[in-house]
Amino acid sequence: MFTPLIITKNAIIVLAVIVVLLAALYFFKHRGHSNLAGDRARLAAVLTEVFTEVQKPVISHNRLIKEMKARLHVGEKMAHVLVGKARAMGLVKTDGHTVKPGPELGL
Repeated sequence: MFTPLIITKNAIIVLAVIVVLLAALYFFKHRGHSNLAGDRARLAAVLTEVFTEVQKPVISHNRLIKEMKARLHVGEKMAHVLVGKARAMGLVKTDGHTVKPGPELGL
């Protein structure tokens, strides 16, 4: 009669440890992405990379989003947030359909 109780306690402890580890991994990943939005130098470096690789003065907004997702390993929503932050910092200029380097990017 004591054996099922011990197995249940151990199972609950193992499950709790797994849940805590998954929650910690999620929060560390989210914190890294949110810090990226404030990191002007890294954002400028990625945008410079994208524009020099494409070798065009103007690219489509969708292309920039795809490049940001691929280079920074973020989702689409975060890529849009990063483009918005870059626009607010003056790194890019956008009209909704096309994106070109801003004066702060120096290209």
